[in-house]
Amino acid sequence: MTSDEQPFIRDFRAPASQHSYAHGDGRSAQIATFLKPWFGPPDARLLKSQLRAGVRVTVLIDGSPRVLDLVELTGDVIAASSPVRRPGRHSDMPNKPGTFFSSTNRDLVQYESQLEEEFLYFADFDPLVLGIRAQPFSLWGLVDGKMRKHTPDFALLCRDGSVRIVNVKPESRIHDVDVRDLHDWVEHTIAPNGFVHEEYVGAPRLVVRNLRYIAGARVEQWMSHYPRAQVFNAWRPGDTIGSLERRLSSDLPQAVIRASIRNLLWNSAFRTDLRRSLGTLSPLARS
Repeated sequence: MTSDEQPFIRDFRAPASQHSYAHGDGRSAQIATFLKPWFGPPDARLLKSQLRAGVRVTVLIDGSPRVLDLVELTGDVIAASSPVRRPGRHSDMPNKPGTFFSSTNRDLVQYESQLEEEFLYFADFDPLVLGIRAQPFSLWGLVDGKMRKHTPDFALLCRDGSVRIVNVKPESRIHDVDVRDLHDWVEHTIAPNGFVHEEYVGAPRLVVRNLRYIAGARVEQWMSHYPRAQVFNAWRPGDTIGSLERRLSSDLPQAVIRASIRNLLWNSAFRTDLRRSLGTLSPLARS
């Protein structure tokens, strides 16, 4: 696998919607907002009476909860949204929620499990992704006369205008009957909006470790003064990480060279095989 290939996400392809997006514009304050009123019994009963007309969507925009018809859920609405729920915290909970700094959003993105955090590295690394939204909306519908509610884990807003809705589940659970039934419902529910449904089940440990390593140099505020252009221009066909470092060693400290290489890998200016341990013998290609 090269640094621009990610075969660890399963998708259900639907026609791409036509929207355009910009990078995140600062939503860390909204991450702390908890859409508490929409999950109380009175609101659930009120909502159920409306579902006979079709699936409804709840979103949180500018701190205010809104109920939309499914047709009103667009990429622009998702881009303006903040998480519809805030993960709880207690000492004996099996999952460990937290926040991830996204270089794509230039802000924090919340996650509810370590597997979700792992997925965020891949989403943040994907050059096609322009925006990442956690728990972007909740779907409400009636299935066999019973209310069904589902909040996707993430929405990815892409350069081509498409919207990818992602659910994160361990490989051990992805084939459970209840999970398959729910994900099939989500797939068919959002398909008319032109959204793609994807499942992330995890990636090989070595790939994750390599990605975390180069992600350490992803923050633009830290890397803006590093000589990345000099390192990039010093590359020659057939170079490895080690040969490029040796070529520049008389002018730059090794730590500076290596951090610049990691950043160039993260930004897809350089490519390498992330399925193999990164080291001085790792080949480098220029994108």
